[in-house]
Amino acid sequence: MQVSRDLTIAIHMLLCISHFHDENNVTSRFLAESVGVNPVIIRRLLVKLKDAGLITVRPGTGGASLAKDTKDISLYDIYQAVGCGQRKVFAFHEKLLSVLTEKYGPIATESGHSPFSYTDYYDEEMGGNPTRYFLVFKDLIDPGRLSAIKRETNDIEESFAREGGRRINLDPGILSAGSFILATTKNRSHRIPLEGGIYGEVTLIYYNHRFNALPWTYADYKSEAFCALFKEYRSTYLSDVRSLGSTS
Repeated sequence: MQVSRDLTIAIHMLLCISHFHDENNVTSRFLAESVGVNPVIIRRLLVKLKDAGLITVRPGTGGASLAKDTKDISLYDIYQAVGCGQRKVFAFHEKLLSVLTEKYGPIATESGHSPFSYTDYYDEEMGGNPTRYFLVFKDLIDPGRLSAIKRETNDIEESFAREGGRRINLDPGILSAGSFILATTKNRSHRIPLEGGIYGEVTLIYYNHRFNALPWTYADYKSEAFCALFKEYRSTYLSDVRSLGSTS
């Protein structure tokens, strides 16, 4: 989804403040180096986040810290704080969720939103650094549907496109007890052909009580944060499977 630069930077800043405040003096210079922008931009956004009650800033070079627990800060709180305008982004988000739930059923979990900073692959097409998040759907599906779902989500991407450029990128995948599999239109030596020009990639495998990356796993999916997140989703999936077994 395309969002303003200020919103993306503000999210990055809050994540840095949350992660580093116990180890480092999180100053505007520290944040500027982390984000890769001029410290003037950081200082302007620090003022907005402080005025919104999301952070506290100690005088001098005392640095910044969160004024709330991260679980109590929503994306909309940040959106309002940095003054990105009206609810256009959120209306877009709600429209997308409506389309997806109509096709695939209710959403069980929506992850936090974070800047897609592992690559600039989508920046030019989407007009800026996009955010990314995961949706977990409540209804279990037949894994044999993965190729059809990928083609459907490609059609959804096109329906939201503007002036020939995508505004969303949807990557459907299947999480099971033993693996996480992504669908793609790009053929590579390690990917398995499904049907209709769609390939399956085993992106993560589960052993030794955790998800583990493979040589071809994308950098974001091999991160500790993503592996831990998918482990949580796996636990929920196993619980759902056991519930179905006990009621059958």
